[in-house]
Amino acid sequence: MEFNTELDKVEMKVRIEELENEKAEKVVNLKVEDLDSATVDLSNNSVDEVKELFDSIYEYIISHEKLIVFNLINAENTLFVEVAKDLVEHLNHEIEQSEENFSQLIRIQKDTVVEA
Repeated sequence: MEFNTELDKVEMKVRIEELENEKAEKVVNLKVEDLDSATVDLSNNSVDEVKELFDSIYEYIISHEKLIVFNLINAENTLFVEVAKDLVEHLNHEIEQSEENFSQLIRIQKDTVVEA
């Protein structure tokens, strides 16, 4: 079975949303609607949501056989937007650098399904 090693790409828009929590504190989220509304609270120093975002990215790429290219759509220039830009840039770079690994994982998954 021949396998295409170059994966198609899908663009997903990322936006920054500013909200108030129940304590009337400002909360700033990075949100990816196309990825099951994945959200990372940028105003919180926990890394749990970032780990969940990475898991969602991995699951999407493997199940849809498409690489994600994130596009930050916020135009304002705040500290949180700068942090989000850096995060989006890093995610896009990591995904691009991992394309061959994703292709291999998808091929292994397809081979396993065919054998079963």
